Amino acid sequence: MKKIILLNLTAAIFVTATTLATQAIARDINYSSFVSPKHVYNHFAMQPMFDNLKEEIEVKLHTSGSLTGARTTLSGISSGLTDGGLIVSLYHAKQLPRAVLFSDLALLNENSVATMAALNETVQLECPECTKEYNKYSIKDFGAYSTTPYNLMCKTAINSMADLNGLKVRAGGEVFTRVIDALGAVPVNIPSSEAYEALERGQLDCVLGSVAWLKSYSLMDVVTHVVEEPIGSYLGGSAVNLNTDTWGDLSNAQKDAWVSEAPGALARATTGYVAEDKKAKKLALAKGIKFSKAPADMANFLVTYREGEVETAIKAAKERGVKNPEIIVTRFLKNIKKWESLVTVDIDPETFTKILEERIYKTAKY
Repeated sequence: MKKIILLNLTAAIFVTATTLATQAIARDINYSSFVSPKHVYNHFAMQPMFDNLKEEIEVKLHTSGSLTGARTTLSGISSGLTDGGLIVSLYHAKQLPRAVLFSDLALLNENSVATMAALNETVQLECPECTKEYNKYSIKDFGAYSTTPYNLMCKTAINSMADLNGLKVRAGGEVFTRVIDALGAVPVNIPSSEAYEALERGQLDCVLGSVAWLKSYSLMDVVTHVVEEPIGSYLGGSAVNLNTDTWGDLSNAQKDAWVSEAPGALARATTGYVAEDKKAKKLALAKGIKFSKAPADMANFLVTYREGEVETAIKAAKERGVKNPEIIVTRFLKNIKKWESLVTVDIDPETFTKILEERIYKTAKY
């Protein structure tokens, strides 16, 4: 009788443990995004990715900062508050000094598609230190996207550099703070999601960002002039990621499914920005917003300014404690040149996805 009871107890424990393990794998995954549902990142990249994963993994996308904000997503994933989310490296210079190094080279981004591919090849295949940087915070990173080059979007016309003197301009990190300050304006470091309200209240005079923001953040309701001069872009950070414990709970089939969807999400986000820039400009022009080239003195100044960005970025990385940042930068710049010969800004997302899969994600080890 005792043997039967013990056998039944052992069987019950086994069944319970198996059930709990299965539940852990099958549970919904929560993914945090501080931007709105119509933002390029959510609309083109993450929601389609999660829809494609439904047969393998249920992922709930929490948008508009309802789960974590722009500055709290890193800690939210690390603590397990959310399973994954959009991490902006510029808000975490101390925690992610190597990721910020790529962001500090933003003013070199002329072809956002090639730059994004080069970034992911460098990080996913050639920079184990970058991977360890995220692992330190219990995060497994699968890649980043790039916005299109940033333009100044203002409430007043900019006819010369002098017109920028004293204007409050939204900056999203040190690299943009430096260039805005150099232009004679006053950098204001706030999340892009707060730009509309800040413009409306007079806390900002201009926003430095993608033209797509005129539509996705409704900035065309408060902006009157756009200066069409590329002044960096957002790249770096992590767009697709998971808490390492969450990743460990997934089955091999689920892990394979997740990795297979990552390049498509990143490709759609990057090419989506290109498409949305065009749509936003068309809408803005119809609304009477003026688009103009940069004044000659401003354009000439930026040519000279960009030439010193590599040295500045390397110096800043060393100050943050990154060892031999020159090696990472050299690999990244080499990869940019290579990808510029492989892809154009107008590449379609499906073709771009296939190239990313073949050249990066089939080789990367997760």
